[in-house]
Amino acid sequence: MTDIKEILSSFEEALKSENFSSVEELIKQLEKLSETKSDVNEFYSQAVADALEIFKGKFSSNKVKKLISNVEALVEKNPEDDKLIKNYAKVLRTSLLAMSTKGQPNVMREIIDYLEILATNNPNNIVIHEELSLASHEIANYWKSRGDFKALRDRTQKFRKLAEKFPDNEKIKLNLTKALVLEIDSSRKSDISKIDSLLIEIQRLSESMPMNIGLQLEWVHAYRTAMDRSYEKPEDAKRWLSSMKKIAENRTDTSFKLELAKGYLNAIANLGDREQNKEELSKHLDELEMLADTTKDNLELQTVYAQGLIVSLKIIGISDKNLVKEILDELEELVELYPKNKIIIEVYVESLVGIIGLYTQEQNAKEITPLVKRFGKLDEKFPDDETIQKTYDMLMEQLKFLGFKREKKKPRRIGYM
Repeated sequence: MTDIKEILSSFEEALKSENFSSVEELIKQLEKLSETKSDVNEFYSQAVADALEIFKGKFSSNKVKKLISNVEALVEKNPEDDKLIKNYAKVLRTSLLAMSTKGQPNVMREIIDYLEILATNNPNNIVIHEELSLASHEIANYWKSRGDFKALRDRTQKFRKLAEKFPDNEKIKLNLTKALVLEIDSSRKSDISKIDSLLIEIQRLSESMPMNIGLQLEWVHAYRTAMDRSYEKPEDAKRWLSSMKKIAENRTDTSFKLELAKGYLNAIANLGDREQNKEELSKHLDELEMLADTTKDNLELQTVYAQGLIVSLKIIGISDKNLVKEILDELEELVELYPKNKIIIEVYVESLVGIIGLYTQEQNAKEITPLVKRFGKLDEKFPDDETIQKTYDMLMEQLKFLGFKREKKKPRRIGYM
């Protein structure tokens, strides 16, 4: 037993340090011990599952198949070993992760089939069915990435039947919900009735367990995903945003706020440049700004806010000069707050170039002047940013005909010790 403890200790260290060659060698040692000592089976099968989960695609296809075969053989010899059977389920599930980059869909089908058979043969083993639910979500994601939407729908249909057997199991419901979100994401943009049907299904799952934060978050995520699928349907985006707000607006968790922020971004993008939408645009921007103000430490949400600002600029153009100035002020402030966020900087640069371009078409030097000064400040703030420097140089070259000249750069002051 001392040898086993030493091997397991070394295995844990190798996993932490992500030392793949050591992990492989230690698994071989456990495999050899399992041939003569049945009490090693549990440790060996668990080690295989852990290694497959951590290293995923580093294992060759043949190696993954061999590991599955090894653990399967142990299960056949020890059909009453509950821990071994549970670990076998984990090995099958993690094998899907390991095989997902190998381009072998038939093998993926075989693995999930093995896991389904294992679950059928152990109808009361919750762990195995939970592993099957995880695997079902993972293979649904695999089918989506391959564009095999029929296989995805077939999998979610089987998944529903699994969830019906365990109506009180939160893990299974959560994984089913994630798979249904994938189905929404793979639906045709025009198939609004199908998307609505899936949203209702997810709503029922989430409302059945209102205290499960993960389910509530997936519900919000489902609406946002639906909005991503429907840029040509502003009325649907508006309706779905309203539903998102009811679920998420009183939640303090940043994850909900981030999903809602992305919902606002989609809703703004869906508005178009129709005059009657300007009031709604302003409302969406105000609410998105409030979200951003409460999550200053979340860079992703601030980035979404910046993207919402530039999308708004593209909609209004220069039709509302005051709103244009407000938006540019907000973007300038974001650049000051997050000087290392390249996306926010790029958004600000693109916004300045776009608005200057529109005023240039009108030859409106009065409005261009303060914008050029803004760009000049940006140019000075980021002297080593080649994109900003080149963009500024090109911009000033184009503005020469309006009488604009680039000011000479002030020499950098050398600080004293």
